[in-house]
Order: sequence, then C-alpha cells, then structure tokens
Amino acid sequence: MIVKFKDGTKREIADLRNADLRNANLHNADLRNADLSNADLRNANLRNADLDFSCFPLWCGSFDMKTDIEFVKQILYHVSRLDFDDSEGIKDAIREFANTASVKQRHNLPNL
Repeated sequence: MIVKFKDGTKREIADLRNADLRNANLHNADLRNADLSNADLRNANLRNADLDFSCFPLWCGSFDMKTDIEFVKQILYHVSRLDFDDSEGIKDAIREFANTASVKQRHNLPNL
C-alpha cells in the first residue's frame, strides 16, 4: 500500500491487518507506519524491528511477542504521556525508563 504523508512524501507501507504472524521472525524488520491492527503476533520475534508510527495491537494477539528493550521504553514513554488518574503512581514508577527511550531523542520529545 502506498501512503502520502502530510509533508507530501509517498512511501510504501505494510498492510498487515489481520495477518497471522505467530512465530514469525521479524527481527530487524522495517515496520514503520505498518498497520498491525488485529495481527496475531504471539511469539513473533520483533527484536530490533522499527515500529515507529505503526499501529500496535492491544489485544491478546500481541501476548508473548519477543521484543527488545527499546520497544518497551517507547511503549512506557507513550503510557507516560496519557492523561489518566495516576493516583497509583504509575508514571513515577516508569519515568526513569521512559525518559531513556530512543524515540524521545529521535523526535526531540520532552523529558517527563
């Protein structure tokens, strides 16, 4: 699928909606902007994969996928930017890790 971005550039991106990627080796895969809606990623290897601007599935199909620490830090950074009642101190608990996410430096995002 070819997508035109706001800056006028065009790029081919992966349309992986509903894909059965169980146990797939996606190590180092370029999945920027990929649509992973409803993709089954159980036990898939996504270590060092570039998932920037992708659509990450938040259902059991992403359980047990293998990833690297940078992906975890990116998810934590995103969680820290959500607006929710944080009376349990979740943001404080993850702030140190979230602030070291490489996506923060790459996109010049603020410290939390």
